[in-house]
Amino acid sequence: SDATVGYVISVSSGDGYDGTITLSVGIDTAGTVLGISFTELHETAGMGMLCGEDAFKSQFNGVNTDAFVLNKAGGSTADNEIDSVSGASTSSGAVVNAVNTALAFYAASIK
Repeated sequence: SDATVGYVISVSSGDGYDGTITLSVGIDTAGTVLGISFTELHETAGMGMLCGEDAFKSQFNGVNTDAFVLNKAGGSTADNEIDSVSGASTSSGAVVNAVNTALAFYAASIK
């Protein structure tokens, strides 16, 4: 029907432990994050690379927020809180920052 159902915003963060992290963020027309997908992730095996696993990525799915907050201690209770991968807070933080950049772009340029 040619109706827009959402957007994919690609972002990068140079804050990764082992370099640049690049990912795409799917956002529907109401501003809800539908998911994230990495296009570049070269973090430490067994630690930062766990950010590419569903257990971490799925925390973003279905959340409508202006920004996510990284919880390094784990046990988040709020939808916008993302539990850090244990031992990989730098990589986790880089991902959260990248997703927040996509959300800020959506709010400023699309919404």
